[in-house]
Amino acid sequence: TLNRLSLLEIGTRELKRSIRYNHTFSVLALRLLSVDKSLPSLQTEKLLQQVVSACRKTIRDTDYIGRIGEAEFILLLPETELKNVPFLQKRLNEKISEYNKENPNLPIQISFGAAGYTSKTKSIDDLIISAVDNIKKGKKK
Repeated sequence: TLNRLSLLEIGTRELKRSIRYNHTFSVLALRLLSVDKSLPSLQTEKLLQQVVSACRKTIRDTDYIGRIGEAEFILLLPETELKNVPFLQKRLNEKISEYNKENPNLPIQISFGAAGYTSKTKSIDDLIISAVDNIKKGKKK
């Protein structure tokens, strides 16, 4: 899992490549809602590891995952149209559901937000901020 700085560096490079070659590029933000301050840190860490594992099993080799907050992750999705991101979300939800069936006492709940590169996109920060904002709105932009 990439840290914030590495994620921004790779995201900037991928966005520039998308702009240069007029390719699609999307970002998917995930927020783990199950993280509660009352949970022991080992349980919280287990939940975060399960989310990363589900993402790695679902994304392509050319996609990237990075952690940007205590319980927030960003998936960089080069060559992915925004309209196709819900298919990835569905596959991630299926992986999380499998985990939840096996671990009913410590379920994972995730919110998603997505954003796609447009001609108005100025930086990777724009895409990430938009995707994170869309978690709050509960929609994709």
